[in-house]
Amino acid sequence: PMDTGCMAASSPSESCVSVDAVRIFTGNVTGQSTGTLTNDVDLTCGLDGRDEVWRLGVTLPLADLRADTLGSSLDTVLAVKRSACTATDLACDDNTGGNGDSVVTLANLTAGDYFLVVDDRGAAGPGTYNLAVSGLYADGAACDPASTQFACTPGHACRGATPICVPARCNDTVDDDGDG
Repeated sequence: PMDTGCMAASSPSESCVSVDAVRIFTGNVTGQSTGTLTNDVDLTCGLDGRDEVWRLGVTLPLADLRADTLGSSLDTVLAVKRSACTATDLACDDNTGGNGDSVVTLANLTAGDYFLVVDDRGAAGPGTYNLAVSGLYADGAACDPASTQFACTPGHACRGATPICVPARCNDTVDDDGDG
């Protein structure tokens, strides 16, 4: 249970392995190309093409996670996997975002590594993709006030010595400024 990278003791790998380097997701990206990449990760939706794998570290549980390729010039397929790239997709999307863009959403994620796979939908031609990730911590849950990707739900703020999502001022039923 302490090794959040493992789905089960019988898992063959804790990591998604690709012929191409697995990249560490540190923030939203724009203008990425799959032109020199290998087609070695199979997804459960869309056509199979060259793919790029990004490792997303989730340090605290999330109520919601959203990843998208909106604004890409390349026709994309987007999937989220938990461990080995051969594992079943947790979510997979082909074109929900319109114009060849993909959007995946997941609820109630535990802490650990997740792998975002951006596929160029059957090597659909030249172009680049964007990848954006955001998420929400649950109300009353632990949060990271320094995170730029994840936030508390609207009307809540990440506060306290041991930060948790609490009702924000003007949403906490306390008249902090005494104006009634």
